[in-house]
Amino acid sequence: MQAQRTCAHCLMILAAAGICGLLFNLTAPQGVGLSPEAVTNPLWDRIELPQAQSLHQSGALFVDARDVDHYQVARIRGAVSLSPAEWDILYPLLRSTLSDASAVVVYGRTLSRFPAAVTAQKLKREGLRNVHVVSEPIEALRDAGLPISEPRRRSR
Repeated sequence: MQAQRTCAHCLMILAAAGICGLLFNLTAPQGVGLSPEAVTNPLWDRIELPQAQSLHQSGALFVDARDVDHYQVARIRGAVSLSPAEWDILYPLLRSTLSDASAVVVYGRTLSRFPAAVTAQKLKREGLRNVHVVSEPIEALRDAGLPISEPRRRSR
């Protein structure tokens, strides 16, 4: 009997918390987003692997939005590193290279994050016009035939 009352109280507390959360989200002007704006309201264009291959062959600049550790392990040949975490440091250095590119293709996806969307959104806000995002992970890019640079392992 006591356990049933405790369980009922827990359910009432959870229901009240859920209702309060919904009310807050409805009344707050900005709400509480479950996904970043770069995903829910993108300024960039999403492309598929065949279009990414075509853009690579035509000389588009590829931007790796993953963190530098992932970039050092494997990247599209010729890609520059520009993760959201390093934006303030790297963007000023890459500004002219990015501006001179006929097209920019941003990639970078992990299981729980989509840094390519964030980087592409920032590039569009900086005035770049031809910004695309390929949402597949680097393994899919490799399997599709895009050239991958991987550092050689040193023999011991």
